[in-house]
Amino acid sequence: MKLIIDIEPAHAIEQMRLRDGKLARYQPYFHKLSNGNFQLRVVTENSNVDWIGAEAKKGNIYIPVDQLSAEKS
Repeated sequence: MKLIIDIEPAHAIEQMRLRDGKLARYQPYFHKLSNGNFQLRVVTENSNVDWIGAEAKKGNIYIPVDQLSAEKS
C-alpha cells in the first residue's frame, strides 16, 4: 500500500493551523532532514514552538495541503 500526501513548505509558523494564537494540537507536519528524507511529526502540548519556527524559516517544515489531524490516544 502506498500513501500519498501533498505537502507544501511552511516558511513561518503562521502558515500552520492556529487555535487561539497557538499551534493547533495534533496537526501533523513533516520535518525535512539533512539527508533529504522527511520525518512525520505531530504538534503536542510539549512541542517546542520556537524550534518549529526556526526550522520553518530554514525551509525545513512542510505541511499537508489538506488539513489532517492525528487522534489523541
